[in-house]
Amino acid sequence: MNITKSHITNGASRPGTKLKSVRRIVIHWTANRAKGAGAKAHLRFFNKPSTTSSYHYIVENREVTQLIPTDEISHHSGKFWGRTREGIEWQRFSELEPNPNYHSVSIAMCVNVDSDFGKTFFATAKLTAQLLCDFGLSIGDIFRHFDLTRKKCPLMLVEPEGWALFIHAVLDEYEKLNA
Repeated sequence: MNITKSHITNGASRPGTKLKSVRRIVIHWTANRAKGAGAKAHLRFFNKPSTTSSYHYIVENREVTQLIPTDEISHHSGKFWGRTREGIEWQRFSELEPNPNYHSVSIAMCVNVDSDFGKTFFATAKLTAQLLCDFGLSIGDIFRHFDLTRKKCPLMLVEPEGWALFIHAVLDEYEKLNA
């Protein structure tokens, strides 16, 4: 898989803090459907001094861009994980303490109107399978941002049918890598 490295330079989005471990792959969407809101636009956004969020990878069409090395944290799941917006605790993952950002690699899918989401979907599945192999993880180690926070992210994978399609696509790619 061809991965372009265009690392974030903004210290608020990329503080350089080392990951404690990689126990999960967390899937996101950019939620930005505007024309031109692809990987390069998001890199520019993450490099703004006022931006404090980030992802390790961003996928647009068949192109994968690494924004942060996988040995550093990205600010992708929020610090109030395991709680609803009302502050009610709903699920905790003790193996991800103190925050999932310290134990996971994040991938965001671009959804801009001028890209092909089908290509993005399958490229994200391929990247996810590669990361499972790279880190010795299993299919059960793939989470949606939704699983950690109940935020509807990635929106198209929140419903069980969409998530099942994605997991099957990852399994297909994983089997190719391990054939």
